[in-house]
Amino acid sequence: MVLALPPPKRALKENLSLCDTVVIAEFSEINLVSNSNGTCNVDLQVIRNTTKVMRSFRPDFVLVRQHAFSMAQNEDFKNMIIGLQYAGVPSVNSLESIYSLSDKPWAVSDSNHTDIGICGSFINQ
Repeated sequence: MVLALPPPKRALKENLSLCDTVVIAEFSEINLVSNSNGTCNVDLQVIRNTTKVMRSFRPDFVLVRQHAFSMAQNEDFKNMIIGLQYAGVPSVNSLESIYSLSDKPWAVSDSNHTDIGICGSFINQ
């Protein structure tokens, strides 16, 4: 998952160039809190000099490059996709499609119904 951070407050105060910071993290490294007012807070667990440090921020947008569900134990991160969608965080790729494709039988059955609808319309003409 790629998260874009707002520029540091120091850069805003000094009118420096405003370049966003990009953070690349796996689902297992982040804790996401989605609020009802449309905000989202992310806590990122970083290891610096063999000590764990928590870094908190609000993402500007996300790019998901990891499957939200895996058959391995404790590898179900669909709740984070739901949290990002609930908070209205913009995403480069569709959060709805990521959530839908996390369950393969659902995706296959949906594509089967789509194929039947398309073929049926050609046959009936």
